[in-house]
Parts: sequence; C-alpha cells; structure tokens
Amino acid sequence: MRCTCGTCCFPFLTICKRPSAAITPSTSKLTPRLLTTHDDAPHTPAVQATAKMAASELLPTPRHPAADDDEIKEFHFHTYFFQRNPHSLAAAQHIHAEIQRLNASHRFTARVYRTFNTAPVGPHTIGSFETWVPRESFHAVYDWFLRNRHGLSILVHPLTRFEVRDHTEAAVWMGAAVPLDLAGLTEELEEVPRQYPELGLGYSAKK
Repeated sequence: MRCTCGTCCFPFLTICKRPSAAITPSTSKLTPRLLTTHDDAPHTPAVQATAKMAASELLPTPRHPAADDDEIKEFHFHTYFFQRNPHSLAAAQHIHAEIQRLNASHRFTARVYRTFNTAPVGPHTIGSFETWVPRESFHAVYDWFLRNRHGLSILVHPLTRFEVRDHTEAAVWMGAAVPLDLAGLTEELEEVPRQYPELGLGYSAKK
C-alpha cells in the first residue's frame, strides 16, 4: 500500500500522515531512491550559503602569477647523473652534446648552460647540467627527453618569480626524483627571470 495524495512526505508508508489522503493498493515495485543534496535538500538561503562555503574549501587555490600576463613562457630541464659513475657520466655527456647538435640543426630551440656540473651546485645535490627551453619549443624538447634520457633523471620546472614553488610543487620528473637542497632558493623574486633575451622567445617574445 502506498500513499497517492501527491503531497505526503512518506509515500512508501502504509499510513499516510495526511488524514484526508486516499490509500489505494499498488502492485508496482518500489524503487529505492538515494537522497542527494541537489534534489532533496531544502534550498534555503542558509543551506545554500553553507554549500557554497563547503565547495569553496574544495576548490584549488589560485596559482601564483608567473608573469604580468600570468603565463609561463620559459622552462629548465635539469639532467642529473652520478659524477663518479662512468656510465652515468657518459650518458649525461652524450645528452649534453646531442642537445647542442639538435639546437644547431634547428630541430628545436634549447640552450645548454655553459657549466657541466661534476659536483653539487645550488639546489642540485649530484652532477647535473641545465637546459633552458622557451615555450615555443617545449613540446619538442619534452618529447625528445622522454625518448632519449638514457635512464637519467630529468627535472622539468617552470621559470617564474617563485623559485621554491618552481622546483617543488610545480615541477615534474622523468625517472626517479633526486633530493634537492632548497636552502639557497628565493621564495619570491622581484621579477620573472628572463634568459637569452636576444632570441626573442619566451618572456622576451614580442607581444
């Protein structure tokens, strides 16, 4: 038996809460219905305000601006190797040379920093070298590293005013992550670091 009054709050009970409601037998199966906040919760101003507050707590916090126009336009690819391991060192030297060759042949635009670190330098705790990449070549360089890192670990991070964040939560790794020493990094720089402005790429590109 179910209530058919149309306004009862307990349609599946044999006893209707409205005195004047008519009760008729029904042979149809009762389908359980889950309560949802969208369909069944009272839409009072207080409830709506509480829902909005709860939703706001789940939303991601706004990301830090990378530049005046809030776009990341330059990146670093750091290649790590064990400087006392001949095989690891040889793999790094090969990658270092290949990037320069591909850049010279205009396969992509990437600049290998002049220093090939065979000892810890800055936040890098083992041997490493740096490759600067503008966003115009990011896809091509990322693709190349994925297929040609020879088992070495690669740290990819953006260049923004927020050095610590760039090397941590905004960074990605190819291969195993290498511990970093963040003590020498700055939480927030005065301006975005611009490298190789003579190329007219990345942050130095004409708008």
